[in-house]
Amino acid sequence: MPHGAACLPPFVELAFTAINGARPERAIAFLPGILGRGINLRTIARRFVEARPGWTAWLVDLRGHGQSPKGTPAPSIEAAARDVAELARRADFPMGAVVGHSFGGKVALEFGRLAALESLAESLNDIVVIDSAPGSRISFRGGDSALAVIDAIESLPRAFASKLSLFGRLLRRARRECWPSLSRDRWKERTMECALLLISPGFARCFLTTSLAISGQSSSIHRALCAFI
Repeated sequence: MPHGAACLPPFVELAFTAINGARPERAIAFLPGILGRGINLRTIARRFVEARPGWTAWLVDLRGHGQSPKGTPAPSIEAAARDVAELARRADFPMGAVVGHSFGGKVALEFGRLAALESLAESLNDIVVIDSAPGSRISFRGGDSALAVIDAIESLPRAFASKLSLFGRLLRRARRECWPSLSRDRWKERTMECALLLISPGFARCFLTTSLAISGQSSSIHRALCAFI
């Protein structure tokens, strides 16, 4: 065992979805942000491989997210990056690029640092960071959306009778803390948008697209929902 190896964070086997180009020869990994899953970036990944048939895209669930193992020991950005490095070492294709969004961007940068110390640097040409700055920053409770979601979830009871019960509880908190100035009609509209997402993302896209076509209007929330559902 190399000196210091015992101090390295243990890696976990990551779950991922592959989108292959017509003639894949190398891979690009897409890393989501906190509370996200690799498939959140599938539209970008699909368009990428359609335009570049020599690539395969990996939509990676980072440790503790999606289908990857939960409750992993010694969680850190370095540990998450080592998971990605292990995935690259075991893959059929050399990893040529990594794209990271938000927290995934920090993992991508750390992966780049690790790759420079190992043989992975030979194939890695690009690291793309989206909506993420290098280094640490001060997080403010109430001003950080991911931390606010975690706080909201931790404040809830451990069990609910149904998904709708959980949905109603979160909506009441959202109106009280996030949207206190909304009019009654606007609140009904926002509730419908959230309810459609809960019932069926596919039906939500159809409903929102149709309602925009009929009304001729396009609010920011409509545009966001239609883009990401």
